[in-house]
Amino acid sequence: MFDLEKQPFTCAGVGLKANEYLRDLNALGVRPTRMVSYRQATDQLSSFDSLAAFCAEISIPLEETRRPSFAPDELVFMVGWQYLVRDASQNVIVFHDSLLPKYRGFAPTVTAMINGESRIGVTALKPVNEVDAGPIIGQIETELHYPMLIAEALRKQAQSMSKLTIEILGAIVNGMPAGAPQNEAEATYSLWRDGGDYWIDWSQSAARIARIVDAVGPPYEGARSLYNGEEIIIRAAQALPDLVFEIRQPGKVWKLEDGAPVVVCEQGLLKIIHAETPAGQNVAFDRLRSRFAGKSPEY
Repeated sequence: MFDLEKQPFTCAGVGLKANEYLRDLNALGVRPTRMVSYRQATDQLSSFDSLAAFCAEISIPLEETRRPSFAPDELVFMVGWQYLVRDASQNVIVFHDSLLPKYRGFAPTVTAMINGESRIGVTALKPVNEVDAGPIIGQIETELHYPMLIAEALRKQAQSMSKLTIEILGAIVNGMPAGAPQNEAEATYSLWRDGGDYWIDWSQSAARIARIVDAVGPPYEGARSLYNGEEIIIRAAQALPDLVFEIRQPGKVWKLEDGAPVVVCEQGLLKIIHAETPAGQNVAFDRLRSRFAGKSPEY
């Protein structure tokens, strides 16, 4: 067990990543002295409840708040935190889900997976006023192999965060690392996402849509589409080789393959392996002459 009397620390973390991070740290023999977290209404995996139960199991105090306060000399690691922490001291270290300066901002892992990146990573940095622009204390890179579900990617990142935490705790014995400045010329950004971004655009390629389905699944809300005018959630899909259509009409079902619709996309075909209604009932596909369409009118 790391000597907490010499270097106690707090974890402010939320969601699946924080849950996995704490469990992985504990398995490596390291525990924070306290945990700060909050519930996410859209978390499909009930990560806060799991985190709270694990904190109780290993006797770590848990404070539920979105607006924590930290002592000036309190060492804090932030994992998946979504709210601005004002007046952050030099003892606050933020984990960001990308290899900065790439993918600064919101939902970087989802964006990277949709883009088909071959690698993702985790960066430990010091917070500054500009979004994710602070000095880099450490990074760990992880390869992606598709198809990959978002939950698996987030777990890989949580493991990288726990490894970085131990490295940083060891380095702090000689003083807080200053970090290295980022190369601003290489900076890219990832926009925030809301309910409108879960809707599939069938004018995209089948390969990209398949990655979207995997990237926005649990703990997120799932990829949406209209099927014959009714909203469904596509849970699993597979890109198939293309055919040459004389008149291409994305969204139309080309055939049913063992009860699974094969949908025409702008490029390629997409096989819908599993879909549910918003109420959680399985969707039965039994009509060839069916059509998938874009966003709900409310978006």
